[in-house]
Amino acid sequence: MVFGDAVVTPPLSSGPLAGITRELIMEWSRVEERDLTLDEAKSADEVFITSSMRDVQGVERWDDQIVSPAHPVTKKVAATFAECSHAELDP
Repeated sequence: MVFGDAVVTPPLSSGPLAGITRELIMEWSRVEERDLTLDEAKSADEVFITSSMRDVQGVERWDDQIVSPAHPVTKKVAATFAECSHAELDP
């Protein structure tokens, strides 16, 4: 999730999967790892998912709530991921 310019992810102990893409984004971008309540998460300015098939993808809708379609911070994270993954073919 993105709050202002800050990227925040819950720790693995909170339930996200320990994916390679997540790990690389945490290595290549500034990401704060901390617990979030559901209300905090739903108040995020941007939300994105990571996966080895989609890299970084902005979320536009969460249940009945529309999340920022512009995703400026998400786009920066995606660009950093693309640049670093091409530069380092075997991360």
